[in-house]
Amino acid sequence: MFRHKGLLLLLPIIVILVSGCTGSSQQAADVLTSALNKTSEYTSYTGDYALDLDFTAMGQPFMSASGMFDVWKKGNKNKLAGDFSMTALEQSQSADISVYYLPDGVYFCSDDDQTCLMHAGSSMPLDVESPEKMIEQLQELVDEGSVTLNYLGTKQIAGRTCDNIKAAVNSEKVSESMQSSIPSGLSTPGLEQALQGMSFYYTICPDQETGIPLEYAMSINMQTTYEGTIINLNLIMQMTATSLDVDAAVLDSEFKLPYPVSSG
Repeated sequence: MFRHKGLLLLLPIIVILVSGCTGSSQQAADVLTSALNKTSEYTSYTGDYALDLDFTAMGQPFMSASGMFDVWKKGNKNKLAGDFSMTALEQSQSADISVYYLPDGVYFCSDDDQTCLMHAGSSMPLDVESPEKMIEQLQELVDEGSVTLNYLGTKQIAGRTCDNIKAAVNSEKVSESMQSSIPSGLSTPGLEQALQGMSFYYTICPDQETGIPLEYAMSINMQTTYEGTIINLNLIMQMTATSLDVDAAVLDSEFKLPYPVSSG
C-alpha cells in the first residue's frame, strides 16, 4: 500500500541559524539581489543537505523529523531524494522518498512501495523545487513588503562562504494569508488566535560564489488559549548543505521516474 499520508507529512518538511552581528537592511537586500543574479547562471549542479525539524507544545516534544537529501538540477528539471524519519505523538515512521519536478508535473516516488504519485495541485504546500527557489520566494516577500531584512555576517558551510540574511516576517500579513487558505470547516477561534499572535522569522545563507543557499532555517512561535490555559507552540526547521558541486555533470537519466505512476 502506498503510504500517501506519511508521504505528505514528510514532504512539506523537505522542501527551510542565526550568527554574527546584525548589519543593515540594505546590505541584506544587496546580497539577495546578487544571489538571484548568480543562481540564474548555474543551470545544473548537485548537492547534499541535512534536515532537522522540531515542533514542541508547552515545551514538550510533539513532532520531530530528520534526514539527509540530495538535490540534482539540470535546466528546467529538478530532483530531491532522501531518507527521512519522523516521530509524532510517540509514533515513528521512516521513508525513502524522491520528488521529481519535471516539465509535465511533480511526482512523489516511494522506494518502499516502488511506485510514483503525481501531485494533482498547481503548487506545493512548501515549494522547495530547488534550493535557489527559496531565494526567489524571499524576494517575493520583500517585494510585497512582508518581511524586514537584516545582514548577519558570513558563515563557512560545506567548505564554502555564504552571506547570512535574517528575514523577520510581518505576522499580520502572514496571518491573513494563512487564514484565507484554511477551509472554513477547519478554522477555529483558537487557530485564528494562534495565527494572529504568531512570531515568524527565518534565515537564509546564499553561497557567495553561486548564490545557491547553503543553509536555511525557520522559526515560528504561536500562542493560543485552550479552556483557559495558555498554550505555546514552537516550530524550528533547519537544512544545511554538506556539499555543493556546481561543476558536476548531471545526466538526463537522473530525471527518469524509477517506478510506474500510480493513479492514487
